[in-house]
Amino acid sequence: MKKENFKIFVFVLLVILIINFLNIRVCIFYNIFGIPCPACGMTRAFNRIFMLKVKESFDYNLLGVPLFIIINSYLIINFYSIIKNTDQINIYFEDFFQKYRTALIIVSAVIVMLNWIRNLYNPLLY
Repeated sequence: MKKENFKIFVFVLLVILIINFLNIRVCIFYNIFGIPCPACGMTRAFNRIFMLKVKESFDYNLLGVPLFIIINSYLIINFYSIIKNTDQINIYFEDFFQKYRTALIIVSAVIVMLNWIRNLYNPLLY
């Protein structure tokens, strides 16, 4: 990953953490349609993970822990690539994602839809 992309990612992560710290609940989807979106509860799930209350994070959004692991793995891998000045790891992952692109999209869509159905009946969200 290029350093510019890494800076953008870190900036977005900091904005998310600041919004989390200020306890701002902003969901445009919920405000328009009146139902939780697939990502509703994600900020609070991440908040619980940061407080080491992983079990509680699943109450807010089932995708919180897996997404947290994926994001942190991505950061570590790219940080390593920047330090070692190599793109070998990124090339491997790009090849993997190109090879299994359709399957990954379908599996991801199914998981997000199932999580969304669960969120519709989750009283903790709103």
